[in-house]
Amino acid sequence: MLQPPMVEKESHELLNIQPAGGSLFSAPRLIHRDNLCSLSRPLLRNSQSTKDFYFPQATLIIILSGSLVLHTGHSAQILTPSTRACLIAQDTCIDIEKYPDGDGRPFQSLFLTISANVIREFAKRYTDVISRTSSVTEIAVIPLKKALIDSLFTLQASLNRPELDDNRLTLRLLDLLLVLAEHGHCFLPLAKRSVTLQLRELLQKAPEQHWTVKEAGKRLAMSESTLRRRLSDEHSRFETLLLETRMMHAMFLLQTTSFTLQWVAEQCGYLSYARFAEQFKKRFSTPPSRVR
Repeated sequence: MLQPPMVEKESHELLNIQPAGGSLFSAPRLIHRDNLCSLSRPLLRNSQSTKDFYFPQATLIIILSGSLVLHTGHSAQILTPSTRACLIAQDTCIDIEKYPDGDGRPFQSLFLTISANVIREFAKRYTDVISRTSSVTEIAVIPLKKALIDSLFTLQASLNRPELDDNRLTLRLLDLLLVLAEHGHCFLPLAKRSVTLQLRELLQKAPEQHWTVKEAGKRLAMSESTLRRRLSDEHSRFETLLLETRMMHAMFLLQTTSFTLQWVAEQCGYLSYARFAEQFKKRFSTPPSRVR
């Protein structure tokens, strides 16, 4: 059984700097806007350890209860409810551990992902700002100051208003990225988008679809043989990437929705729950029913 890391309890300063009438704990479990961002509040009642957890997009994480351990190289970052936030660069793969609180409260976090489109727009508009900051190459931990909290609440409120168009929502996201730059860090677009990354992005848009190499190649404007060859050059396989994409999507849905396990399986391309549960347990060493 996983044991939580030994950390000193920090005062929950976060609760003292939230805008009046608001709380990060009241954030929706899941809001998604295509090609822009998603904001979620994952919840986990049992400890979990995952090898090679993949972050396909630039990500900001704030721990609300419990603790998160991120293993990078030979070091580990331990995040608890405190005055810090964690930034994770696009296309990053790291080992993670999640632990509920010892007092019975589940693990909860605020999990914001920002699309590559928005990151590219930021880089295009604010080259002068970027020149004065450090880019997030894997992970970075920053202070959780009032300006960042305010920007997050503005974004959260905007996401709750479906009448806001993408242009106005993009401005909220750019404001958040400017606040991060004030903390000395920024997300940069990837210099080169590998075929592996392009395929991941394609599969993530519709993990429930009946994907074949031929169909994926057609969407990426290349033949089936060319796609397989280029993936092989990057030490990747179509079948492995499809399975991994579906399993990561399953874990995300289990922690951010209350829909049935059968529904989650179907959203990940499985008509047979038994087959889905078998693959999930093989990947995460726990059945889907224990995640919640």
